[in-house]
Amino acid sequence: MFNDLRVLGVRPFRAVFIARLLSMLGSSIAPVALSFAILDQSGGTVTQLGFVLGARSLMQVVFLLGGGVLADRFPRNRLMILSDLTAFVAQAVLPWPEL
Repeated sequence: MFNDLRVLGVRPFRAVFIARLLSMLGSSIAPVALSFAILDQSGGTVTQLGFVLGARSLMQVVFLLGGGVLADRFPRNRLMILSDLTAFVAQAVLPWPEL
């Protein structure tokens, strides 16, 4: 089992692994934070939460389709970095008025 972890000693793999781990963590926490913001902070209803999460899912599908087209035309590693940075900025700026 520990022989499988040797791959973490390879610097390029470790960088991609950590970047994807952080990206997936942020993408997983965002809907939970959004739910708390809608239900707790703004006093929204469950129906409003459903609309917001549905709109988020719809936009995610639209951007995934567009990202697939871009992935065929541009270098994938730069596109991954750009998309992760864009997602980070969007999720970091979203709660800004609440702070």
